[in-house]
Amino acid sequence: MTAELTAILMALLSNKNTELTIKLSSLTVLNLICNRTTNGENLLWHEITDADLIKTIVHELRIRPEPCSLQWVRVNGDRKDPNMIAAQKLTKDTPPIREDFVYAPRDHNNSRALHDGAKLSSLEMKDAYSIIVSKHTAKLTPLLHPERLESAKNEIEIATGLWPTNCKLIMGIWNIPVYPRLRDLLWNLLVGRLRIGKYWQNLPGYEERAHCAACRRQNGEQTTEDETHLWTTCEHNGQKRCWNYAKHIWQKCTPRPWLNVNIDLI
Repeated sequence: MTAELTAILMALLSNKNTELTIKLSSLTVLNLICNRTTNGENLLWHEITDADLIKTIVHELRIRPEPCSLQWVRVNGDRKDPNMIAAQKLTKDTPPIREDFVYAPRDHNNSRALHDGAKLSSLEMKDAYSIIVSKHTAKLTPLLHPERLESAKNEIEIATGLWPTNCKLIMGIWNIPVYPRLRDLLWNLLVGRLRIGKYWQNLPGYEERAHCAACRRQNGEQTTEDETHLWTTCEHNGQKRCWNYAKHIWQKCTPRPWLNVNIDLI
């Protein structure tokens, strides 16, 4: 169902100023958009599957300057629609990135905006309690420092000309074929959650951990450790040798010039 909802939203966003007919192979999706949207609004979209996509589709339908009709067609059996078969194949071959289509607040001027809150007259007690509990027990987002992702995107755009989405950036780390411990380290680096440097300065009895252990062993220096020192500037932890090896491999594998390595690009 998610794939079909995403395809509908893509069609709406790509044909805003033309009369549009969207053919659906799922009666469930058709009823969901045409008849059951009010239920989602009444429940504050609480525990509604694919609520972000449905909200965006309904909003786009309500503010369209041109008419749009939804039509159910048969895909299986004797009466097969060739356009639907081709659309299904395209969806399987090149699935869109969900993050690009989730609901975001838009300009509601002169439009029938989506309902922002639950209609208390329509709520049952169990639904009200469920919403209250979910609000009070919601987990904090793991992206405590979203500015770190923006800095990383800027560096990637400078180096490659491409601007990755948050989903691409984060999932790219988890798909690297390395030890899980290293993936965890890269993830914590990306979102600013490495427990180094100033983190330990605020814990009584652990202040010494704020200093670089390699520098302390080598010459007794009390150098406050941070991400840049750990990955690029420390003279004693062997990272320069690793970057030299990486540069040597890079030059053998690609004609592109070696990049200026910094913490955001890492």
